[in-house]
Amino acid sequence: MTIEGLISNRLRLPSPPAIAVRILEAVQKDDASMAELADIISSDPALAARLLKVANSGMYALRYPVASIDKALTVLGVNVLKNIALSFVISEELRGGDGVDFDIDYFWRRAVTMAVASELTAKIVGQPNDEAFVTGLLADVGILLLQRNDPVLYREILAEHARRNVCVTVVEKERFGFDHAELTATLLERWGLPDTVVAPVRYHHCPQESPQKNREAVEVVHMADQLSAIYHGTDLGRTVERVQGLMTSRFGLSGPAVTMLVDSVAEKAREVFASFDLDPGDMIPYSQMLELANQELAEIHLSSEHLVVELKQARERSDRLAG
Repeated sequence: MTIEGLISNRLRLPSPPAIAVRILEAVQKDDASMAELADIISSDPALAARLLKVANSGMYALRYPVASIDKALTVLGVNVLKNIALSFVISEELRGGDGVDFDIDYFWRRAVTMAVASELTAKIVGQPNDEAFVTGLLADVGILLLQRNDPVLYREILAEHARRNVCVTVVEKERFGFDHAELTATLLERWGLPDTVVAPVRYHHCPQESPQKNREAVEVVHMADQLSAIYHGTDLGRTVERVQGLMTSRFGLSGPAVTMLVDSVAEKAREVFASFDLDPGDMIPYSQMLELANQELAEIHLSSEHLVVELKQARERSDRLAG
């Protein structure tokens, strides 16, 4: 089955939200102005408020808080604001109720973490990219489309993915002939998002297959996916080792720099969750996880020592009574 075949026979791709169309049309004009984009965003007060909250978060580390869309545009630029706005508008369009055995809030927590990780990774490796946040956020929305198209089938795919311990894209390709990343790229392409977003989305699970011109951006999103998996995956130890190895071998970052990045992803993501109406739950930076784990191990060790002492004392009392 091809993506086009699935779309024409069974899957109805959602239409882009009206305000997203207006934003994209405005920035594609030769005479596009900050004022026009500001007017479009400001026409939706809720969108404007959420956008300002993210602009003032630690992710952008502005020297002074911005209190208006006009000021945010001046400080952060048209592309950054455009992509933050699109992130809210498109994610809101694609949010819905939970399916059978499908946690939609978990999906979006992972997506927002990936968006933050993409933004931070691009900066730390010296590849600043205005599209990093929106690319990371939307990279896996094809999962939602497949799940909504056939919840029972996609539940089977997730179960097989867990049972075989392989990437979900492997099972998707076996069942459909394509994976959710390819479907996401098709959707975003149809909606008119640029190739600088579409290509990293299409190849973020297989960066080695990406065209050379997109390779750096693809690798950033691939890394962001791994960073998000640290906080929303099941194999924490191996994922951290993989991230550290990739960041060192590909980008030349040292262990402490990688640890700082991993911690920053959690810290900044927790700030951004509120703007997407998401509960951060018990998500804490990786270094704090290690501290808590070490404390628990120390307590276990102390309690074991205490038990040994008690047993020794009991044995000595028993020996004295026997004597």
